[in-house]
Amino acid sequence: MYRPVQRGRRSTCFAAAFMALAIVVVSLVSTRNSSDSLGRGAVATKFRDRVFQATSMSGLRSRPISSDPRPKKATPQLKHLRRDTDNLFEVRRTNYKIFAEKNGDDWVLKPKAVSMETVHQDVPTMDLDGELEAHPLMRKGQIASNGFRYIILNNPVPAGRFEAHLQMHVGSIEEADDEQGVAHIVEHVTFLGSDKRSVLFGTGSESNAYTDFHHTVYHINCPLVSQGTSALPPNTKLLPLALDALREIAFEAKMLNSRIEKERLAVLSELSMMTNMEYRMTTQEICELHSETILPQRFPIGDEATIRKVHPDKVRAFYKRFYHSDRADLFIVGDIDLDSTEELVKKIFDPVPPSPTYLARQAMRVGAIAGLEEYNETFSKFPSFDPRNDWRIRPQVKHKFSSENRVNDPAKPAIFRHEMIPSMQLVMCAKLPVKPIKSKEDLRDFVLNRLVVACLGWSLTSKVRPNPPLTGIEFDHSDSMSESCAVTTLKLYSRPYEWQDTLSVALKDVRRAYKRGFTQPELDCMINSMLADSKQAAQQAANIPSAEIVASLLEAELLGHTFMDFNYYHNLLEDVTRTITLEDVNSRAQELLEYIARYGQEDSPVPAAILACVPQGPEGTEALVDIEPVSIQQELMKLPDEDEFDDEVEALEELIPEETLREYQKIQKPEWQEFQPGVARKKDKATGIIMRQLSNGIKVNIKQTDNTPNTISIAAVSPGGLSRETTEHPGSVKLGVQAIMQGGTFGNYTREMVDLFSMRKLMNINFGVNLESITWDLTAPTETTDDLLQFLMLVYSDMRWNQESFESAKELFNSNYDVITKSLEMQTADMLVRAVANDDARFWGPPPEVINNLSIEVVQKELEAQLCTENLEVSIVGDFDLKELEASVLKYLGSIPAKKAPTPLYQPDIIHIKSDPSRQHQRIELPDDQKRAIGYLTGSAPNRWGYSADAQVATREKGFWSFTKPSKSDDEDSVKRRSHPMFAPACIELIEKMVSTELYSYLRDSLSLVYHTKFEVGVNERLPTNDWLIVINSEHQNVERAVNEASKCLRNVRFSPHMLQSSKRSVQHFHESESASDAYWINMLRGLQDDSIAEKKVEAIAEYQNLIQEITLEDVREMWKLFLTSEKDVFTCVGVSGG
Repeated sequence: MYRPVQRGRRSTCFAAAFMALAIVVVSLVSTRNSSDSLGRGAVATKFRDRVFQATSMSGLRSRPISSDPRPKKATPQLKHLRRDTDNLFEVRRTNYKIFAEKNGDDWVLKPKAVSMETVHQDVPTMDLDGELEAHPLMRKGQIASNGFRYIILNNPVPAGRFEAHLQMHVGSIEEADDEQGVAHIVEHVTFLGSDKRSVLFGTGSESNAYTDFHHTVYHINCPLVSQGTSALPPNTKLLPLALDALREIAFEAKMLNSRIEKERLAVLSELSMMTNMEYRMTTQEICELHSETILPQRFPIGDEATIRKVHPDKVRAFYKRFYHSDRADLFIVGDIDLDSTEELVKKIFDPVPPSPTYLARQAMRVGAIAGLEEYNETFSKFPSFDPRNDWRIRPQVKHKFSSENRVNDPAKPAIFRHEMIPSMQLVMCAKLPVKPIKSKEDLRDFVLNRLVVACLGWSLTSKVRPNPPLTGIEFDHSDSMSESCAVTTLKLYSRPYEWQDTLSVALKDVRRAYKRGFTQPELDCMINSMLADSKQAAQQAANIPSAEIVASLLEAELLGHTFMDFNYYHNLLEDVTRTITLEDVNSRAQELLEYIARYGQEDSPVPAAILACVPQGPEGTEALVDIEPVSIQQELMKLPDEDEFDDEVEALEELIPEETLREYQKIQKPEWQEFQPGVARKKDKATGIIMRQLSNGIKVNIKQTDNTPNTISIAAVSPGGLSRETTEHPGSVKLGVQAIMQGGTFGNYTREMVDLFSMRKLMNINFGVNLESITWDLTAPTETTDDLLQFLMLVYSDMRWNQESFESAKELFNSNYDVITKSLEMQTADMLVRAVANDDARFWGPPPEVINNLSIEVVQKELEAQLCTENLEVSIVGDFDLKELEASVLKYLGSIPAKKAPTPLYQPDIIHIKSDPSRQHQRIELPDDQKRAIGYLTGSAPNRWGYSADAQVATREKGFWSFTKPSKSDDEDSVKRRSHPMFAPACIELIEKMVSTELYSYLRDSLSLVYHTKFEVGVNERLPTNDWLIVINSEHQNVERAVNEASKCLRNVRFSPHMLQSSKRSVQHFHESESASDAYWINMLRGLQDDSIAEKKVEAIAEYQNLIQEITLEDVREMWKLFLTSEKDVFTCVGVSGG
């Protein structure tokens, strides 16, 4: 697959410990995405997510344009010290007073800056010249006979598994003009044509590959031993087989004509899937940013015309020319022994023949050592000759760095216009060389960059959310291993006619940071958060999965960074931050921001790119807004008025003061009530899960784990969700959630005060809604448990609304609707939803005219009716003291005033909506200059507990769930298995895997019609209705046939013993690996005390994995009968663009 540029994806992860610095500003909301779900059942709850997941499976990611640091929990204030203790320096401290201001009908407290004073601080010395120490458990080596390099690292998580990544230093830059796309085809052919890789199928292994500008990477995630498959006996060691497969892929590929033709079609399907508008805007940005290099002519996805016509001999020649051992790096991370693994690597890869260039290099080296004059002279000229990174033998990518390019003529913005661009996007970039982090001084330099990004990112975030026109402003500075440079980026999103307002806000903040710098409180907050995050990462070092470690290790090697141990890094970071002063950070801010703040001024650095992506009207119509390069230049050069002090936000230490808590407790006395008569709490011995209930009706599920040390996760679930919306007020709950995300306030505090509080406390908070529930998901360090519970207490007892944030939510909602109309994937999905839901506006939009008719009173009433205590279920998982946690839960959640739940749980008509048969098979065409296609199929399915209102087969018996009554002829084991409460979920999970495998094998391997496809079942648990969904990614001319063949495949799906056993191993691996995460257990706890999910029993959770192994083919076939897949039951929609 093609992997687009992922600048900033792991910009801080050049060492294991540096993952701790991949921090994002925590706000209670995301101003650009809401977590709501649309539609009915699977179509309802995950449709649009799946559209994006389908593309993500191919590696599609927009380059992360924001690495706004998420400041973490505040630790004691640090003294920021200079190296020279004899010197003093001045910093500014802003003083504030708290004023009461009217906010709607309420009074809120708001801080205002009233004065500034100078503070003097001392700074100690520190030796920053020392080299950084590499991870002590990492072993590097090179096979002398052929130059093959390897890096091995022991990491015991997950136990009994390993990751093997083979990186070939071959990418699209190696291609000639008539070879564009060949590197990508070679990746497909070598990987999918490997017979030795196929031996690993069914073992619980996972494998994939990707290509970028400079590299091609093949990776295998595998258990150490096989449990037994049709090809392998039990207890077969799999590491030798995985390495043997990688050797075949890289150095012994067959490159058959038949496989080349098959993968040619697959690459073309992938190209069709990839080239959506987001991808095209990203490529435009890269073209502008790297116009002086070869990169804009060598996108890894390839050129369609070249891919269609390139001869197989040219593909084979490319492979033979570049796939050599001295271009390879092997990374192995897992639960392995270093010595035996190193011996195995040498045994398997030593026989690989050396390349001619490697032999020539060795000859020069030997000759030089022997003192032969001609060899010595040659060797002295090329002492570091290495085909992996030596530009003498690889195409040169020579960047023009902004810091070295200062002129008096301002760079001219470029404009990319297209009628399918959903909103205005303006990006301004500067390029810098990557600075390898080898010493403490390098580390300090890196930390300075991150602190600038953190401080400015937080400031920009606080400006965007309360201002409706400002859809998004993002700032980042990060290294890009794919682009081989560092990039500083300011990116703005807005509606076309409001771009000047957005740019004005961004420029004011950037120039404020450039001219005046940040304040000491801002810097203290960011440093404290960075240290707290690093400390938490060090505590969790023993629990980080090998997949995350190997990705960081690979990037560290490419960028030249030292890969370090977490604990060593944390101690080092504490020392380094003590040397950082406000003066240092403000000086670095001037360096990073000068290309923006001084744009167009004399001797200012020239931005590497300024690009505006602008929507235009349909062909033959006027543009939506008149934007020209000169108007952008004028806005960028417009000097602001003399700036004033912005009101700073008061840093709260708590959300619920003791006196406020006592007032609540006068209304609702916090008490635990008996779980059952005579039983205070229920504890499941097998899982350790504890279930309790509070007197106000709140149900509490608790599980202690050491999966993520010093971390607590909480999910507060209120049943209802979108299914509570009425036909009179569709969209009300969805809009209410967006309004709270956009600017809802809590208690007597401004939203900015609560946001800053959550940021300082490392509180990661998400608020979302789906068809069946409203959920608050919260994660933070354990020591902030009281803070999380205080926040939940405010949510359920004193949430405030204001008209401004409500109108802002409406505007954002309508902007997002505009995005849907211009996205092929989303518009096609919406058409299908409308047909299935028969135009019920609760599911398919809703459109702007519906949203605009909703009042704040109606929305508030509809949403707050669901935020009640009677059916609120709070699940808590993490590393905590049980006694302390229960005391805090009682103190805060127990003090929430009791409130009855609305009835009924969902609107009765929601399960009786009839699909429109006249729109069973639809096709949509969107205007575009590129041919693209997408296909969807959907139909009715049982919910996750096996019940389907459509099939009318399931029955309830004795409090357990069974999709069919056991017959008298059933044996005792079958009766017991089918009466198990988790039987239906186990069957459905296996069906998802088996049908996905069948579809992929038929559509991809046999017919070559698709790049990717997958069968998914909706997540409904409470509603007696659900859907299945298939997404088809295919070429324009093949999509109709692919959809028809997928429908045919469903009606004739084969459930074979081999398929069942393979799916069991895959599902088993998923649960074994995921059970090491707190998120897994949060999902397991959800619904245990929810009366609307009576089938979910705590006793059954520990038995689930064993139950999966007991499921039979007959069980699966019987459950499959509840999936409606006949010709009259399947609804489809095909979307095409480009004629």
